[in-house]
Amino acid sequence: MSTPSVADFRRTIAACMEARDWARAAEAAAACRGHWPADPAGWLLGSFVALLSDRPEQALALADGGIAACPGDLACLIQRAECLLVLGRRAEAIAAADAAAEVAGDEPAALEAVNGFLVHANEHARAIRLCDRAIAVAPHNTAMLLRRATLHRYLGAFDRAAQDYEAVIALDPANAEALKARGELRRQHAGQDSIAALEAALARNSTDPAHAVPLHFALAKAYEDVADYAASWRHVRAANGLERTRINYDAALDRAMVESMMAAFPELEPVAPDTTGESPIFIVGLPRTGTTLVDQILGSHSQVHSAGELAVFYEAIGGAIARTRPPVDLDIREYAALIAGLDGATLATEYLARVRPWRGSKPRFSDKNVTNFFYLGAILRAFPQARIVHLTRHPMAACYANYKNWFRRGFPYSF
Repeated sequence: MSTPSVADFRRTIAACMEARDWARAAEAAAACRGHWPADPAGWLLGSFVALLSDRPEQALALADGGIAACPGDLACLIQRAECLLVLGRRAEAIAAADAAAEVAGDEPAALEAVNGFLVHANEHARAIRLCDRAIAVAPHNTAMLLRRATLHRYLGAFDRAAQDYEAVIALDPANAEALKARGELRRQHAGQDSIAALEAALARNSTDPAHAVPLHFALAKAYEDVADYAASWRHVRAANGLERTRINYDAALDRAMVESMMAAFPELEPVAPDTTGESPIFIVGLPRTGTTLVDQILGSHSQVHSAGELAVFYEAIGGAIARTRPPVDLDIREYAALIAGLDGATLATEYLARVRPWRGSKPRFSDKNVTNFFYLGAILRAFPQARIVHLTRHPMAACYANYKNWFRRGFPYSF
């Protein structure tokens, strides 16, 4: 029987990972390393599997093995940085990313890969420097210009962001993302020509949702700025109608989730023992109710680190459940019942291990995942000293703010 090729092993491992069969995926990766020890693929894929199955130390060892087999392999270098970040060794993770950036040289695609890790690690200034390097080599790279503009915008450098958007539009006058983002940076005034530019770009391809949706949202905002509310409403309806054709959303599932969690936590519980000494701040509420502003205000305090919008508590619940039963599909009611049965100390340990890369060094930290409201019963069981900041807004204001904002397939009810 012939030895499977590296490509064969890749396909087998990918299929096992798709099925979340971590044991078989790990076996296949080990077999790949056995047959092809000088190829980084078996090391890298094995590291992916180990990290996905909550074995970060093993994942790091495998990434290091891949680097030993092929010292210049960029993917293994980035994976090493990811493993170190998960292990809470942040300074080493950033140093590893810097080493990967050196290997990337001036190759835009390689720089983009390292840039992606740095953004993930909230190292936005470093990420911008890599964009600068890539754009210096390929000044017509609109994807990298857009990436840099987004980073400038995140850091509040709106003039620099606008310059990048203008550069993209000069290269591609119908670029929907740049046109929309440029309009978000400033208020439209009567007599400006940006509405005409948006209308012209939309007319080029008004039926393709990928092109038309952002332009409809941009036009809705522009017409609202100039008090043409009928035109604004027309475009916001068109935007949501087109986006709705691209998503599979059933409101009944959201209602069932809320009702199941209410049934799982039917009454106020006694205060649980505090096993961690941690008192995280969880900021919850609908999008567009001020959660980001409140997070920024809290994060400006000398004792509070803003960890951002994390999916960590949801992941911690999944990890705690997985430790007690094999991974199987659960309906919403079964899932809620399992959450209700979780021990607070176990859940706290699981959460703190996963939040470690984002926790920071200050005494307190905030977690701004607005959908954590689903899990408040479990949160207070795990962290009895936690603080919940619940942002509310008039229902009409909140609903319309969601309806006229493009979440790029997040919060599907908003469409």
